[in-house]
Amino acid sequence: MRPLLTAVALLLGTQLSSGAGEEFQADSLELCEVVVTATRTPKTLKDVPVATRVISAADIARTDASDIKELLTEELPGLEFSFAMGQETTLSMNGFGGNAILFLVDGERLAGETMDNVDYNRLNLGGVGRVEIVRGAASALYGANAVGGVVNLISKENTAPWHLSLDTRYGSEGDRWRSGGELSFNTSRWNSTTTLRHSRASAVRLTSAFDTRSAIHEIYGGTVSDIRERLVFRASDRLRFIARAGAFRRVSNRTNHDDRYDDISAGLRAVWTPGSRQNLEVSCAYDRYDKARYTGETRTNDHDYSNRQTSRPAIYTRLFGSNGLTAGADVMHDRLAT
Repeated sequence: MRPLLTAVALLLGTQLSSGAGEEFQADSLELCEVVVTATRTPKTLKDVPVATRVISAADIARTDASDIKELLTEELPGLEFSFAMGQETTLSMNGFGGNAILFLVDGERLAGETMDNVDYNRLNLGGVGRVEIVRGAASALYGANAVGGVVNLISKENTAPWHLSLDTRYGSEGDRWRSGGELSFNTSRWNSTTTLRHSRASAVRLTSAFDTRSAIHEIYGGTVSDIRERLVFRASDRLRFIARAGAFRRVSNRTNHDDRYDDISAGLRAVWTPGSRQNLEVSCAYDRYDKARYTGETRTNDHDYSNRQTSRPAIYTRLFGSNGLTAGADVMHDRLAT
């Protein structure tokens, strides 16, 4: 497993027990300096000294979740999604709001925040191989918006020569449809995965039992469409190129208008492994998230929102025995217009 965040703690004069279910035991020596460093060095799950949870592909299939909200609600205690102003989804995890929980896709950030939360509807589980969750402060590596934790969706690479899957689900409450498909092929050089998702929900009207006037409250309906492509080219045993592209649209049908949310993303990554203990990754990613309000087919231009992010990170990792060195740089351009 490849966790998002690792920490190396040097506890002089302290003996840490690594057995399952065993407690930490301290000897009689005085506790001296404590040094903690954050890196992105890959480690097995048992060697990670921070609270890390991995939701595997088998777990995703078992829950039959349609998006990240359903999956995390099912798998993580202490986590809750609810409605905020304007019925936008807001997150609470261990007392932290969505502005303190960083969501990544293959280690890359997402553009666009509404009510200090990303648009979780973008994070469907098509083509996802596993989800890694690091609880607690990860801001040393990812910044202040990761102080509550990091959630990373990691794509899978199918090993079968080709694979096709189609699925659909219907719920009578609110006339809810969810349909999707996944097509992939794999050769000695190429690996491609294409996913398509579409869902539709009608508005649900609720009558409050505590309102003597029998006021009617409505949960907005709408549609969500998403298509993504991930293409891997193996130039050699040591060099890979990974290209991705995606398009997303969500329409929220309000009482007198529609809110439309659009996203276009693309990226290219080169992964070079010159030896078993070295790794270099260089990538460029672009993500544009827009929000607009429409009355019929006319754009009102009174609630426009646009966020564009371009990042160019480079990370080099070198292992020395049980220790490692990670060096890198990241140039990011973040433009917000409202």
